[in-house]
Amino acid sequence: MFTALPLLGLCGCDAEDTSDTPGGERVPVTIRLDVENAGPMTKGTTANVLTEESEINTLNVSITGGGDNVNLTKEDFEERDGELVAMTTLSVGRKTISAVANVGDSPASPIDAVSMITTESPYIPMSTTADTTWNVTGAGEYNVSLNRMVAKMKVSIVNDNPDETVSVTSFKISGLLPETTPLHRSAYGVVASPLATLAEWSWDTPSVGETGTVFYLHETTGTFDISLRVDGENEDRSTSFTKAIPRNHYFPLVVHITDYALEIKGSYNYAPIGVLPITGVVNPNGYEITLPEGAGDIDITVTLKRNGQPVASGVTWGYPEEGESPFTYSEEEDGTLSVTADAIPALPEQTFTLSAAYGTDEQDFEVTIKVVGLEEMTRSADAAGEGVSPIIVEL
Repeated sequence: MFTALPLLGLCGCDAEDTSDTPGGERVPVTIRLDVENAGPMTKGTTANVLTEESEINTLNVSITGGGDNVNLTKEDFEERDGELVAMTTLSVGRKTISAVANVGDSPASPIDAVSMITTESPYIPMSTTADTTWNVTGAGEYNVSLNRMVAKMKVSIVNDNPDETVSVTSFKISGLLPETTPLHRSAYGVVASPLATLAEWSWDTPSVGETGTVFYLHETTGTFDISLRVDGENEDRSTSFTKAIPRNHYFPLVVHITDYALEIKGSYNYAPIGVLPITGVVNPNGYEITLPEGAGDIDITVTLKRNGQPVASGVTWGYPEEGESPFTYSEEEDGTLSVTADAIPALPEQTFTLSAAYGTDEQDFEVTIKVVGLEEMTRSADAAGEGVSPIIVEL
């Protein structure tokens, strides 16, 4: 949802440890409030989404350590060049900082931050990261960095059949959608283990087009089930995707309505140095599959879907010939295509064409394999920038 600034900006400080014993030297400090950069946060398009997502309505800042017990509210801050700044004195030494905004007094953890965002109180709940500390060595500026307790998802439905006018009568996302979140996150990009709460979000008036709608959700990680009903059809079209959704991040979700699509599932093994082999799950974004360097025992199953429903038989597959791709292909009795490899070259990207003939129809699909380093592969989620890649699904 957002590009990240450093969690803690320290000016006039160094890495040398200082005592937090009470009674030490006191120095004047300037405290500057920093809301992590909103990046591509879009203007609200529905009543329950804010047009200004960095606004501070209420604020409580606590600074303790070395005999200090300083508590500041919004009234202690003044605006300077668009920033909120406060002045105080602190003893030299290590301090622990805890701050919350837009949640009232003495909020308890976990907290239902989503329900606190209403048209009557249109403010995003925010807090500092847990274990935020300062090393006060002298007079200077110290930042209190706030991050939003919620994530935001924009949902758009795109019609890939330009010759047909399509309308959608219902749309919902279900799965592991927690009802609460910790008051403070543990670290940037780290997702709290959600409670096993199965819930759903419904789009009351789904529309087809790029405008879409946006909604807030608590940080979570897991599988999200999507279903929609196209006007004139008797069954829902459905699919799923797996994703980590950290707080303070923005996620565009683009749902393509198409007559034919591929469902891609699979697994692979990889072994970082000093670690026993780990089995990973293939989670494609559209027809782009990302694998870590050194992946082996790759086993992928490709299924043709018509109007969102798997085709169990009658499919004839076309695929690259031997030597044109690092994979081995085989057509299975259940109508799926098996794509396997003991290992793949450490090339940054490979694209190949799969074709599926069903009845009198034949469709071509471009599938891309990206090989990335383990650090990038294990990152829970990219900080969203202007070029953030959307989550792409087809129905």
